[in-house]
Amino acid sequence: MFAHQLDQYSWNEIMKLTQKLTLILFSNILSPSMSACRLCTRQARLSKSHIIPEFCYAGLYDQNHRFIEVHDVKRGRVHRGQKGHTERLLCAECESHLNGFERHARRLFVDRLEIGTPPRPWIELENLEYAKLKLFLLSVVWRSSVSSLHIFRHVDLGRHEPEFRRRILHSEPGVPGSYGVMIFPLLFNGEHMRDLMIEPTPGRLVGGNWLYRFVFTGFVFLMIVSSHSVEPRFAPLLLNDNAPVRVYPRELRDFQFLREVWNLAGETIKDVVI
Repeated sequence: MFAHQLDQYSWNEIMKLTQKLTLILFSNILSPSMSACRLCTRQARLSKSHIIPEFCYAGLYDQNHRFIEVHDVKRGRVHRGQKGHTERLLCAECESHLNGFERHARRLFVDRLEIGTPPRPWIELENLEYAKLKLFLLSVVWRSSVSSLHIFRHVDLGRHEPEFRRRILHSEPGVPGSYGVMIFPLLFNGEHMRDLMIEPTPGRLVGGNWLYRFVFTGFVFLMIVSSHSVEPRFAPLLLNDNAPVRVYPRELRDFQFLREVWNLAGETIKDVVI
């Protein structure tokens, strides 16, 4: 009976039908299976999400589209990467939601900073908004925490993860002192040092506030993950919603954890083929 039905179609029509069936079959095979989006929790086919956006790697790539990355701060281990870190975490709708924060924050990484000689104590960035920039940075910490990739293994928001997720999902950055952020352009002998990326690590402020330290694309980001306020001397450094966005240039040597990483990496850099 099936053969009789095929007789009703021309050879070209049969071939077109076969091609359509083949495309449907392979799209089902190759498409990722349905999973829960880590942000909205709905079942969906998940996108390959960048934990740190791809534009943050632009200044790191060499002529062969590779970059040097410190991926083990305790041993100063470095290796060459060829692309940013991705993982299937988000549905297409949530990916688009975060892209809105990323498009705004991109200006921080691509615009030239007027560091000054000698470096200024701070730089005001009139083209950036508190809410979108903070939400972008909260999303980087959150994505790092839910990621299973080895380089983000030190980031674990624990009981704070649901609140981070809620704020990101509903675009609520919170007040400056709640999950506060400090941003430091990283300098080396007065020059903006954009070609360094280091795995994020935990730390503590004087006063006991837990934080995570992210270093990429020429900046050190201190992301406070603590339920109590920072000491008054640190409060002026927090990203503030009542003033223009300020960043505070600092030399690499001013950060003890970076001095240690730098020295260790210098001893092991011979392991990387330049």
